[in-house]
Amino acid sequence: YGAVLQNQNISLKYIDNELEDFVTASVTFWNQLQTAASNTSISEQALRILNNKLMNLERAFIIPEGLPGRQFKHVIFAPSSVNSYASATFPGLSDAIFNALHPTPSVPPDWDEVRRQSDAVRVHIRYATQVMAQSGLEFLM
Repeated sequence: YGAVLQNQNISLKYIDNELEDFVTASVTFWNQLQTAASNTSISEQALRILNNKLMNLERAFIIPEGLPGRQFKHVIFAPSSVNSYASATFPGLSDAIFNALHPTPSVPPDWDEVRRQSDAVRVHIRYATQVMAQSGLEFLM
């Protein structure tokens, strides 16, 4: 959808930037998990911090109010709204792009919704990155 989004002055580069930071934080967090898994004398407090990070990482991808017009709340994964046999990645953004590209007589294309959903994806990826980057383990492991 690159050309279509560009024609609407919509860029996904901000999501790309957040994903780069997310990958960096993921590698660091994965290394912390591997260190903890191989450390037989790890403290209960350190394990609790890691477990809380894992729980909060998943929570970072939840939209409390849910996806627009749907019962699902996950920013990254949900069943497809247009194909009952498939899943959708970034479902709010995917739905918004699909709806903008396939307007109906009663619902015109809403490119502002595409922008809102793009921002939601970006913000939730940033939340997840911040969860993984939280300090606290350096003194316990």
